[in-house]
Amino acid sequence: MAVLYKYRVWCVTENTHVPTASFQASPPTTCPNNVAHTITASKTAVIDSDLSLEGHSEDTSNPHEVTSTQSGSISYGGGGVTLKDDSSPFIKNNSSSYSVVSSFRFGGSTQDGTPSTVKIVVMTNDNSIVGAIRVYDVTNSLVIAEDTNVTFTSDDVSEIKSLSVTGGNVPANEAIFELQAKKVSGGGELRFQEYTLQF
Repeated sequence: MAVLYKYRVWCVTENTHVPTASFQASPPTTCPNNVAHTITASKTAVIDSDLSLEGHSEDTSNPHEVTSTQSGSISYGGGGVTLKDDSSPFIKNNSSSYSVVSSFRFGGSTQDGTPSTVKIVVMTNDNSIVGAIRVYDVTNSLVIAEDTNVTFTSDDVSEIKSLSVTGGNVPANEAIFELQAKKVSGGGELRFQEYTLQF
């Protein structure tokens, strides 16, 4: 299992942020546009992540599973993150109170800009569920974006949910953000596949 990232670096030569074109394991040390350009390493930020789960369970009745811990890291065990058909990982949530799906460092609006929307790819195994999803700034105890009435049209079909960012709550400086979720009513569970901040 490996987590790969896309990064955005500050290129001094170009006087602008430059994103990496592909996912990689560690931050770049040179500008993605030109290795001869100078970058400011302290302004490098993660802008996307991709969880790559490797391995296969010999027990086909119980595919390889990993669990998401409360700190947002991934560890092996039963339950939390599951490989569906050995190719589509998701993070399960059926908690009745907000719990952490994932956490990440936000560089602050001064460095990274102010996001406008959070896009989340999520599905459920029971479309009677009503969920709540939010991005929470742990450092400053502020809700960045929230939808308290997330509904679904079908079972086991990925849907894209959009959360509008409350611009006044976005911190100017670095903070730890968490993607949090809870089940408000109904059956089943929320199954998170991917999320991105859009600027």
